Amino acid sequence: RYAPFNAISILIGAQTGRPGVLTQCSVEEATELQLGMRGFTAYAETISVYGTDRVFTDGDDTPWSKGFLASCYASRGLKMRFTSGAGSEVLMGYPEGKSMLYLEARCILLTKASGVQGLQNGAVSCIEIPGAVPNGIREVLGENLLCMMCDIEC
Repeated sequence: RYAPFNAISILIGAQTGRPGVLTQCSVEEATELQLGMRGFTAYAETISVYGTDRVFTDGDDTPWSKGFLASCYASRGLKMRFTSGAGSEVLMGYPEGKSMLYLEARCILLTKASGVQGLQNGAVSCIEIPGAVPNGIREVLGENLLCMMCDIEC
């Protein structure tokens, strides 16, 4: 019932990445979980994961909250996918001096550790960053190879 207020706060710039603040993503994920628990759906929308803790905080989450959410969905038989993208940390301003492939590898391993079977990765989302830097597309190929090696759909 507070979703409209969250949307307004985001529109006027009140959304600032800080712990404890719920934003639209949290409202959306909570609604999907409620629908799944009631048996109205069999697939959860993609859930974002990131390669650095500061970007998780900016996205109102932690790696642990995403893992917990994934286990909630799995307990009800809902299929879900995580989404990540090489360059998302760059877009959000917190790459922490790490390479895009390193950050994406962290996302892939978090996906595997959470028991999630699929990952919508950099070949789909955030492609503008790796596409704009030298050898950036090679990074996307590398992350797809890592997904294959971890037996994750992408």
